[in-house]
Amino acid sequence: MRKLLIYILFFAMGFIGNLKAQDVLCNISVSASQVQGTDRDIYNTMQRSLMEWANNRKWTPYNVTQNERFEITFSIQIADRASTNDFSGSMTVVMRRLIYHSNYNSPIFNFKDKDIKFYFNEFEPIQFIENSYTTNIVSIIAFYVNYCLGITFDTYQNSGGSPFFSKAQNIINVAQTSREPGWNSNDGDKSRYGICEHITNTTYRDIHSFLYQYHREGLDVMADNVNTGRGNVLIALESLRKVYEARPGIYLVQMFLDAKRDEIVNIFKEGTDYEKNKVIEIMNRIDPANSSTYNAIKTSGSTSGGGGLGGK
Repeated sequence: MRKLLIYILFFAMGFIGNLKAQDVLCNISVSASQVQGTDRDIYNTMQRSLMEWANNRKWTPYNVTQNERFEITFSIQIADRASTNDFSGSMTVVMRRLIYHSNYNSPIFNFKDKDIKFYFNEFEPIQFIENSYTTNIVSIIAFYVNYCLGITFDTYQNSGGSPFFSKAQNIINVAQTSREPGWNSNDGDKSRYGICEHITNTTYRDIHSFLYQYHREGLDVMADNVNTGRGNVLIALESLRKVYEARPGIYLVQMFLDAKRDEIVNIFKEGTDYEKNKVIEIMNRIDPANSSTYNAIKTSGSTSGGGGLGGK
């Protein structure tokens, strides 16, 4: 983890050039239990082909060891097969980030794309060409890889993920010519277009401060100093509240809360009375539908300031 952190910080400062190695591990599964038919081999071929393509591609400009690769899980659920090579369904994307000096993997992205449609021919090679549109499934996976990398790099340096968010935005711009769902402004906040537009919109710039403060200054610090780390997590949540108040109900905030809700409770259940009251105030403001979950913090743990995630 220490070596990886140094690589990431050097990359963010522009000190590392092009190196050659696999840097992202994509675990891709394809499920088609809802689809009738006897031709089931195509789903195994789809899964294998997509994994080979994604894992043999260079996504970042620096080297990591096998154990340090960025791991992203894609679960593709096929709901309909309109023709031999035309499929539709949903995709769940999950990414976690290892916390410094611990064995804990913090969830940083957990998102379900409910409307994917794509063409797949098991006898055609998979290609991804930047600035060109080939097939929708390739564009979708490439988008989420870059989006997840953007979030990850944001957790190591404030706005450190900008180059990857720019790549994700470029994929959207190119894919809009396909007229497939998820790539256009009229597809809503919960679309690929929506989550990328919001995280790159300067109106919501505090989301980048939140990601950095919460992880690098918060969770990464907690293994050595739980009180300081937890205090920085509280500061980070104030940044998240600013994003919410810029546009109450924005899905970008909800998306991160869906990944972080249980973790936030676990962090503050051993906090001081002040920290408990403050975090409950913030969370009830930005996540009112789950107020009972946060209110339970008040009756849990101690008020001495010890314990919590990574505490000693």
